[in-house]
Amino acid sequence: MATERIQQPQRSSGLWILIQVLMIGLGAYYITSIARPGRTDADIIVGTLAGLHNLTLFFWDQDRLANLTALLISPFRSISTAIYAYTAVQAAYFSGLVFIICGLMHARRSTRLIAFIAAMAILGQWIPEKQLFVFAKHAQPYAVSTLAVLAAYVLPLKVKQRLSLIAGQISLMLMALLLNPLSGFLALTLPLSSVILCRREQRRRAILSAAGWIGLLIGTILTTRWIQQIYRQRMNVVATPLSLNPGQIPDGLAVAWERLLKSYDDQTFALIALGLMITYAVVCWIWESFLITHTKSSEANTDSGTMVGWAITLNTTTLLLIAASVWVQAFGYPLRYFFPIYLLAITACVKTTGDLATAAQNWINHHPQSQRFMQVTLGALGSAALITGLSHEAQPIAPPLMAYTEIRRVQPVFDYLEQSKLQSSAIGGNFGLSWALYAYSLEQNRPIPTVSGRSTFDPASQVQHQAFANQILSGQPADFYCLRRRKNDPNECRDWVQHKLNIHSPDNLNWTVSESTVITIPNEGKRPTTILKFRSEPQPKPDAVTPER
Repeated sequence: MATERIQQPQRSSGLWILIQVLMIGLGAYYITSIARPGRTDADIIVGTLAGLHNLTLFFWDQDRLANLTALLISPFRSISTAIYAYTAVQAAYFSGLVFIICGLMHARRSTRLIAFIAAMAILGQWIPEKQLFVFAKHAQPYAVSTLAVLAAYVLPLKVKQRLSLIAGQISLMLMALLLNPLSGFLALTLPLSSVILCRREQRRRAILSAAGWIGLLIGTILTTRWIQQIYRQRMNVVATPLSLNPGQIPDGLAVAWERLLKSYDDQTFALIALGLMITYAVVCWIWESFLITHTKSSEANTDSGTMVGWAITLNTTTLLLIAASVWVQAFGYPLRYFFPIYLLAITACVKTTGDLATAAQNWINHHPQSQRFMQVTLGALGSAALITGLSHEAQPIAPPLMAYTEIRRVQPVFDYLEQSKLQSSAIGGNFGLSWALYAYSLEQNRPIPTVSGRSTFDPASQVQHQAFANQILSGQPADFYCLRRRKNDPNECRDWVQHKLNIHSPDNLNWTVSESTVITIPNEGKRPTTILKFRSEPQPKPDAVTPER
């Protein structure tokens, strides 16, 4: 009998773990299916190729965004499967983040599941598709770094052995900071919220706990900076500029606000609803804070949901830092950098849906005569809604590469280069087109490497860089084919050619660079692709005669 009592909790725990994994997996599949399923981009392709060709610590040609996803998808050798796996893993981070927030907000397991399903359905429809694609499928670190910080902070609830706990927290925080240094701000607001919310007689213990956590955080920050410095030296990577200009904060916030409103042009109801959810959640956290700090219970008094809610709310102050960033300003304050406000909306959505589920469950418990009927009915309705939603939005797993719009656009370019025997030439230009062309050529088993941005980290592309340099060194005419889609692409191509000439040209030669249009290829309702040819021809320098005096 004793054995049976021991085994029952183990079976229950194992079943709960299985359910959690299944729900996170279904959430990831749902997000992958609804967030621009027919789109990919150069960053996703570059991240995928890092896993296939050259797995480095960080995203190619930079000292941040650790290549965690590239590592996880590295076993896949097919480019089409690997690209889908890359986005699916990113979606799993997002799904896992929502699930861990559900666990921190709501103690009852059934409430967590209901809140998770409802929140994923709502967020999938109420976050604009472009932003959902960026945060949940793109090569962005926000979801996974936030997930790692939250997991590190609540790890003491699961791990009691001290050495294992410290090792686990250091590993998670190091991963979070290598992925996204800004995640350190959430790591600061978590202990701050814990100290603020604790009862007076527990204040000393809370402060000591926060001090230990901050000490661990400082240690991981220093380790992260050391790793980045060594990586920059060994990989010849320039540090990401971190200059701040406080004077641009008002303009930055104004531009970001305008972009946010514009992103909801056709979803006004969703914007209002999310705003109401945030208001409701903040009011609840204020009331719960009052109850926690004035409770007379001798038990642990800091409610995890309220603490995490306040930490995420306080974390939105990092918007000031983001708006002050000269780096963000250079890109025009795109919404992808303003994840903290979306994180608050996600948390508020989880809070609201979970509270509604709790209210419904309490109502059922107060009506025992219809309890069984209501449970079965709600379960059936929930299952039907889940199945209907998944079947309605379902997309093929690992679709063929031609399912992506960006790949279809470069197929005619690939065909032309093949027919013209130009596939071994130096080809670059537009960042998105050139990497999409490379991906498609790999699928065809006839690689056409690119020499555009980040390509020096790809082995085959590096060969093309060296071949072009060798032509210049030997004083031979050198041709560079530029894929043009945007107005500024030719200027960037000319700058690239001139840079190569400046570095590799023999001292006794001058060079003339001529530009000509090879062909213009129409696209699917978009700007056409123009292939430009930049030909560099050597000219001997005139002898310098120094007059005698």
